[in-house]
Amino acid sequence: MGDLNLALQDAELFEARSNGLNFSWWNNQDDSPISKKIDHALINQSWGQKFPDAFCDFLEPQQSDHAPCLFKMPSITRRVTKPFKFFHHVIDHPEYLNSVKEAWNCESIVGSMQFKLARSMKLMKKVLRKLNSTHYSGITQRVKDQAAKVTTLQRQLLTAPDPATARLEHEERTK
Repeated sequence: MGDLNLALQDAELFEARSNGLNFSWWNNQDDSPISKKIDHALINQSWGQKFPDAFCDFLEPQQSDHAPCLFKMPSITRRVTKPFKFFHHVIDHPEYLNSVKEAWNCESIVGSMQFKLARSMKLMKKVLRKLNSTHYSGITQRVKDQAAKVTTLQRQLLTAPDPATARLEHEERTK
């Protein structure tokens, strides 16, 4: 550890301000859970001056035994466009094929082939979203609710580990 500390000083690195979990790893054992802080986010003086409000956030590990670290920079905002997600289960719905045939109408669109393709896909997006929300809504919320349960249990394990919580976390994660 002494050599590591000297190397960090020589490289002029120091630990970034952090939020979130106290520990970043746990041994994934039900009977004798152990949590430790083994992951650190390091920055230098120049970076700290360029982004003074930045901090790292140690998040819940979800499927891993390590907590991921995400740097957040409140002063830097960017517009994120939400990509279209195709939900494969809609293919099995009886209305799927007719909905796709109605929405996919390249012949009526004027423009280059690339424009026709892009426009048809954009029209398809609305139809598939409607089909999914009409017949499958609520699934996403149930998944989010279950993920929230697991997240709460993982937060407890990385704060104060105990065997009962570890067993319950394993059960909830497999649901």
